[in-house]
Amino acid sequence: MLTTKDYLHRKGQGIVEYALLLAFVVGIAMMLSNSNIGSAVNRVFDDVADYLAYRTYYDYYGEFHNATDTELAAISNEKRIKADQEGLQSLVQNLIGLDKNAALEELKKLIPGVTENDVKPNTNGDSKTLTVLSYWDHYDASTPYITLGHDSEMNAIDYVTDGKATTYAQNSAGSINKRTVSRDRFFYSNDMTETGARRTVTAQLHYDGDTVKSVTVITHNGDANSKTYSEGMNIEVTGSGWRGYSVNN
Repeated sequence: MLTTKDYLHRKGQGIVEYALLLAFVVGIAMMLSNSNIGSAVNRVFDDVADYLAYRTYYDYYGEFHNATDTELAAISNEKRIKADQEGLQSLVQNLIGLDKNAALEELKKLIPGVTENDVKPNTNGDSKTLTVLSYWDHYDASTPYITLGHDSEMNAIDYVTDGKATTYAQNSAGSINKRTVSRDRFFYSNDMTETGARRTVTAQLHYDGDTVKSVTVITHNGDANSKTYSEGMNIEVTGSGWRGYSVNN
């Protein structure tokens, strides 16, 4: 039987719990408005929201896709480098944790013609270096566009944009062969958007036994043999389950 004393005790506990919750909410509000801690907490909330909403890389940076060089310059290059790093991660993230056979099947979505020999680990546990994508940025030309190095590299663009990019075929200058041209940007930092310059993205898988433990992704200024790299675009991707994207981080 619940006595009056017990009732008042429980009611008092409830009031204390509400008071603690209110104090927590007020404390968070004060932090958000008055200190750097608030910014950090705000970023955590943003990241959780991104994770729950599952916004893709292409969706998150939608306002960058058709921006001119002048418009991009108004955004800090640090933020745009972060975006480009996440773009590179989105290309190879699904390879982490796969065995070499599963990794080969996943890579076929990116690189037509990739073979078992390309992904087989050597004695150091490394695959061959694979060319994932090459492109030329003409975005501030009179008719802005990105030219892909080869039609087959449309696979990589479809992979990172979930097939949402606006593209069309165009005759290459002095050639009867057609190349795919995009009206969407895919990278946004200073080194990745120099008008008329070639960029080549390569990837190398690193194994622990028969399992991909990490992937090194590099953007070369020129072809895949160039030893000059775009700023911030030499990264090692580890872990799995990459989902949310945030320009605030």
